[in-house]
Formats: sequence, C-alpha cells, structure tokens
Amino acid sequence: MKAFWAQSSDMARLRESSSGGIFAALAGVVLDSSGAVYGAAFTDDFSRVEHIRIDKLSELGRLMTSKYVQSHIYKEAYQNILTDLDNGRTVMFSGTACQIAAVKNFLGKRKFDGELLAVDVMCHGVPSPRLWSDYEAYLSSLLGAPLEFINFRSKTSGWTSFSLQCRACNEKEIDVPHGRDWYMKAFLTNHSLRSSCFECPSKQSCGSDLTLGDYWGFEGGEGGPIVDEGVSAVVVRTPLGEAYLEAAVSKVQLGAASYDDIASKNPALELSVTPSEGRDGFLSDVSSGASIEAMMSRWTFERGFLDKVKGKVAALLKGRR
Repeated sequence: MKAFWAQSSDMARLRESSSGGIFAALAGVVLDSSGAVYGAAFTDDFSRVEHIRIDKLSELGRLMTSKYVQSHIYKEAYQNILTDLDNGRTVMFSGTACQIAAVKNFLGKRKFDGELLAVDVMCHGVPSPRLWSDYEAYLSSLLGAPLEFINFRSKTSGWTSFSLQCRACNEKEIDVPHGRDWYMKAFLTNHSLRSSCFECPSKQSCGSDLTLGDYWGFEGGEGGPIVDEGVSAVVVRTPLGEAYLEAAVSKVQLGAASYDDIASKNPALELSVTPSEGRDGFLSDVSSGASIEAMMSRWTFERGFLDKVKGKVAALLKGRR
C-alpha cells in the first residue's frame, strides 16, 4: 500500500470541496474519458441522500462534499453500473466501505470490457436517515422556507473548524460550527449510528482501489499545500487505483505520506467506532417519532464535569512535555 497527501490545484474546486479536492480530480479524469461516476447526492428537497449516476462534469457538484446521512442505493443503480461496464465504459463508484462491498458482491466474478474504479471514504459511521429527514424539516421550519442549499463541511471558518451551513429559499441562512450543531453532535458522539458500524465487516477488506479522507494534523512545509484550505489523505490499494491517481496529477498537488501517520490521525481508516452510552434510548426516541425540539431538550450531548476536568488535565500535561 502507498499513501499520499493531495490538494486540488483548482482553487474554486478546492473551496467547494470538504477536504483537499482529490475526489473531484479523480472524477474529472473519469468524466474526461467519457466515463460515468456514481456517488452520494441530496434529493431535490434535501430530506434524503441517494446514490446517483452522472456523466457530465457540470453535474459533479452534486456528488461533492461530505454528507453525514446514510445514502440509499436503488436496485437500478447496480444494474446501471453493470450496463456501463458491459458497454465498455469506465465507472467510478464512490461510497462507504460497506457500499463498495455491496457493489463488488453484486458484480461477482463477471468480466467486463470497461473497468470499475472503486473509491471508499474513511467512514466514522452511518447515521439514521430518519433523523436527518426530521432535522431537515426542523431546519426548514426554523428558517421559514424549504432548504435550497446544505453543506455539512462549510469552510467559511476554515477546514479544521468547519461548520454546517444551510440556506432556505427565502435567502435566510444558518452557519453553525460543527461542534455546536445538534445533529453533528449526535453523529460525532455515536448516538445516531447504525449498529453494524460498531463492528464494521468491510473496513480494510471491501475491495476498493483507493481510500480517501481528511489528512487531519497535516503539517505542511514551505511550497506545500495551503493547509487551512483542506488536505486530502489518499491510500492506494491496487495498481488500478495508482494509475488513476497518476492520471489526476495534473489536477492536484501530490506528495508521499506515511500510512501510519494518516491512520494515527484518522482512526476511522482502520477502526470501528464504539457505541455511546444512551444510544439505544436515543434511537428509540427517533423511531417513536419524537420531535427534534423534544429530543434536543432530552439529548444535549454535553460532556460531564469529570470529563471536562480530565480533558483539561490531559491538555496541561501535554503542554509540559
């Protein structure tokens, strides 16, 4: 396995991306060669995330940026992938490791005239689709109109201090630091995740060609990437993945990296998350139809006093080293 850091050379694409823009660069290579790209996109009303197929560069924006919602993949998507490959078309499929494994299982050992570039993302876990649907309705109500834009990873305050940003049809906006948004706190504290995420059977074994994620803690040097604009981590798993990364070099800055360094700063690369205390009760409230307002009142996700003290002591000790 080889590992790299990457950052888009196209500043507009970089700022539009959640991280360093490597996904857009790879997708551009496939689309430039008349291929098709499959990835996660919001539905028109933003209440749901689904995997869609695109074959034009102008459509790429729909697949860009992180979406912390379980993406639904219809049977037709699997059939379209098979049809594209049988017709000799290059296909890039991007998703979580479990979604990559599902596509691989569907295709089996068939031989194709085209080739499949499978790209998985470093996955913290998959949140409840119903929770997002309820939260989207809550945000729309709060703003007084349906949403027309949502970005879980807005860089308005920088890459590492990203925020959830949404805008309604009446031009009213919300831009909340991710550490203060209630939905993101439910996600990051593991309250809203599927049970399969706590013992993920697909990490490191889904059959992907490339794994992409954020290169948290990246220390850039002179002449390197602009760190606060976002830096991607790339793990190359197959010769096909390496070939496509090389083809994307004209679109990105690329440098060698340590796999161990990436893994140490992004545990989701290798490790499943741990269930949070209270998760079952939280999801029981979701399934019972409790309102977002009622759940916000009951589930605040605030750290306890002892945890805060431990955190401050650890920070002090680290500062003395």
